[in-house]
Amino acid sequence: VAAVPALIGAACIWAFVREPKNDREAHHHHHAPNAQDFRNILLAPNLWLCAIAAAAFMSWLYLLNGFAPLYITEVAHQKPTTAGFVMGASGMGSVLVGFIMVGLSERIGRKTAAMVMAALAVAAPLLIMNHALYEHLWLLAGLQVLTNCGLGISTLLLVIAAAESVPRSMAATAIGLTSMFGEIFGATLMPALAGEMAARHGLQMPLMMASGSALV
Repeated sequence: VAAVPALIGAACIWAFVREPKNDREAHHHHHAPNAQDFRNILLAPNLWLCAIAAAAFMSWLYLLNGFAPLYITEVAHQKPTTAGFVMGASGMGSVLVGFIMVGLSERIGRKTAAMVMAALAVAAPLLIMNHALYEHLWLLAGLQVLTNCGLGISTLLLVIAAAESVPRSMAATAIGLTSMFGEIFGATLMPALAGEMAARHGLQMPLMMASGSALV
């Protein structure tokens, strides 16, 4: 089931996306990257900020999505359907708020938009740990919609900001480097550490770590 949206997306790309043929810019000659080009992007301060932010964002993303359902069912003692409802609202917020904030970043600036989304993301795991909100499930779901902006953070930091930090010919490399850094630290090491912390100190620890990652 989880693969179906990806398959639909792949089919749409195959059917509708076309490589430019008559665009002069598409035919503009770019020299092949050399060692000096790679050295330059590795020395770009903004790119490393994007890489650190990517690691923090992916930590928040995987810890929240991985441990929140467990917390809801095992610590808050709610039904699995409640966990599904809350996490579904969180996913919807990721798309809606992320889409709005990325659009606003053109007006208010990348840095301001990123800071607003990070501040909202700090609250998302903390709301999950507020047991009183489970008495008002629609309120909790609404707050999750407002505070979860994962899609916007990933689009802004891992793609747009990273690509804008280096020459255009090295944009794909910058995006790949930022994503790799985030995947290694945020998607691999942090979930393992969070699992160990959960085993020792309880399931609230991964959510607190997720909130702290968003703060970073």
